[in-house]
Amino acid sequence: MSSLNISRRSALGFLGAGSAAVVLAACSGANNAGGSGSSASGGQDQKDYSGEVKFDNYDTSAGKYEPGTKEQPPKNFPKPLKPEQMGEKSVAGFYAAIGYMIASLEYFTGANDPEPLLQVAADNQGNKISSDNFRQVVEQRKSQKTWAEDLMLVAILDSPQPKIDGDTYTWNGKIKASNGSFFVINGQVTDIPEDKQEEESPAIFKGTYKGGTWLLQDPSDAGQSGGAQNQQQGQNQQQTPQQQAPQEGAGEGASGNGGTQ
Repeated sequence: MSSLNISRRSALGFLGAGSAAVVLAACSGANNAGGSGSSASGGQDQKDYSGEVKFDNYDTSAGKYEPGTKEQPPKNFPKPLKPEQMGEKSVAGFYAAIGYMIASLEYFTGANDPEPLLQVAADNQGNKISSDNFRQVVEQRKSQKTWAEDLMLVAILDSPQPKIDGDTYTWNGKIKASNGSFFVINGQVTDIPEDKQEEESPAIFKGTYKGGTWLLQDPSDAGQSGGAQNQQQGQNQQQTPQQQAPQEGAGEGASGNGGTQ
């Protein structure tokens, strides 16, 4: 997550039409499809983790979550808490980190607070990202009236176990985005067409166990391979303003309900 220029790739390949592409402004996508190494074996957990990643560790002390309206952004966004399992060098620890990362993306876009995401986000060398990488995005969003009605993200894993190469684990999957029915950019309301309210994009979850915890890279690069890139080009004419805004330099972000997954 290196550049503060948010690409259309990030908007489409990671979170879909109406979602949290702004998060990736602070992150670099440097993953290669599939990963190398072998599947988990030996003493590793052999549980089947395929399907939707479950995460339910939130601080809800701010009060009842309220989705955004056309006049006001969401309120009392549930804050994800870092799971203890992220301290384990294991498949279970990596799985927990994926859930935490997705919840942190939701929280950042909903509450404009990168603190949870900073606990898990890595650059393309697998190194922890500095808060400086997020500062410009946070300040842009503070000055702009930009939000979504109710963004929800879900990570989906394609296989029972990840590929393992030393301290690096790789899991192919998808990210499903429920974008709500509208979004607001610079105070302007745009309705999201029904066929864009639910979207699914390919993703590669690549994590490195370092310093006693898991750090995960931007999973959006899966959308850059082959047909996905061609499909993206074909969608340019049908993009919503929220998709286009990143290329225009807007510090937009959508928001969603991180506590309802």
